[in-house]
Amino acid sequence: MIEKINNNEELRLIPNNHSILMLCSNCNIHRQIRAVKARNNCNRNGGTYICKSCKQPESTTFRKEREKHNISCHNCSENFLIAAESIRRNIRNNGHYLCATCSRKKASQEKPKKKPHVSFRPLDQEKHLLRLREVMASDRVRNKISESSVTKWQNDQYKEKLTKTLAENRNPTNIELSLYNILESLGVIFFKESANTCFGHWSFDCLVPKQGNMYKNLLIECQGDYWHELAKKQVRDRQKFTFIEKYFPDYEIIYVWEHEFAIPLRVADRLRIKLCKNIEHEKFNFADCVIRECTKAEIKEFLDAYHYIGGRRSGICVGCYLNGKLIAAAMFSKPVRQNIDFNQPYRELSRLCIHPSYHKKNFASWFLSKTWRYVDCNLVISYADTTMGHTGAVYKASGFQFLYEVRQDYWYVDDGNRVVNKKTVYDRASKYSMKESEYVEKYNLIRKWGGKKLCFAKYLDK
Repeated sequence: MIEKINNNEELRLIPNNHSILMLCSNCNIHRQIRAVKARNNCNRNGGTYICKSCKQPESTTFRKEREKHNISCHNCSENFLIAAESIRRNIRNNGHYLCATCSRKKASQEKPKKKPHVSFRPLDQEKHLLRLREVMASDRVRNKISESSVTKWQNDQYKEKLTKTLAENRNPTNIELSLYNILESLGVIFFKESANTCFGHWSFDCLVPKQGNMYKNLLIECQGDYWHELAKKQVRDRQKFTFIEKYFPDYEIIYVWEHEFAIPLRVADRLRIKLCKNIEHEKFNFADCVIRECTKAEIKEFLDAYHYIGGRRSGICVGCYLNGKLIAAAMFSKPVRQNIDFNQPYRELSRLCIHPSYHKKNFASWFLSKTWRYVDCNLVISYADTTMGHTGAVYKASGFQFLYEVRQDYWYVDDGNRVVNKKTVYDRASKYSMKESEYVEKYNLIRKWGGKKLCFAKYLDK
């Protein structure tokens, strides 16, 4: 039998783990509780025990616990004759009295029903997947999906919305990145492929809005040599051109082909004519430039855009940065097989390139003088290609010594009389599994024998 305890003095004699009936000093009702909890309650309330019901805030006070009172439900407004003790227990959680029916409804609304968990045994799951594949492969389902897609694409709003979404989430190709770099060097305002370059359900690689002396807005499309020679792509290109010509007369489209980017100056010349713009040279001080070693990935796009051969070689890369922008780059590569042996380790200055807007007197020789500390040997050689009009003036100003002449070699020119390096032609032909002669015939290139190359060398004092 559970022992009844009336005060704190009697409680002191009871072990902690015993269950007792403790008298509440407020409502005079014995409450079942463990002795340790009753003792803690007494310590918090000044030596007297107060039950939980008496501690709760009450909206109504009652003299006797078992006395019944009329009270209305807060939800359905029906009257009930309920004992005071039951009323206190009911209003403890929400501050209002709810009848049993309303309480159950509220509980069912607050706790949503859980979806039944369907578990598959491995064999059942395999059967389910096989059945699903059979259903999806049936002509009826495939025709239904096809009809649904056709219906969606007949809606112009759906096509325009999907076109903008795809344009915003598309990664630019290498030739598009090269185009953006050239436009930045020309100092024009342009938009990369995004929702701004979408017209109807067609998207374009670049948009140059009307500015300066331009008479129309310019849309630029970068055409890959392989994909845009396919019959389907050619049809789409004609549809896109006709759409702009018919509905947007204030816009003009130009196409830049992948093989044209082998000579970045060729693309820059075309754009400069269309944009009616000349290159403006920026003014800057050498002291504001930061020279540091960088990776090939950092300067590859720069070399592909502004160097006549591009950034195919690898080696020690050094960049010159102005306000975080790359304005010059140099690459020191390991010597190729046809170079002569100097009986000591040496590097070849295979690339030296300066941004067209940042050409300045003595800048090239000053930049080279800051790159020597990154070279891992005491000898550097370089070649000046007289075919491109290079005489080695920069190398002479940087302290190089002339060594010998390399016999003349052939090169190519296009319809615009622009020079194309033979290595560029060979790499392009290899990319499309073609012979060099086939590539030359296809793109109307003319082989010419160029001038000699001048070899220079510089010994570093380290």
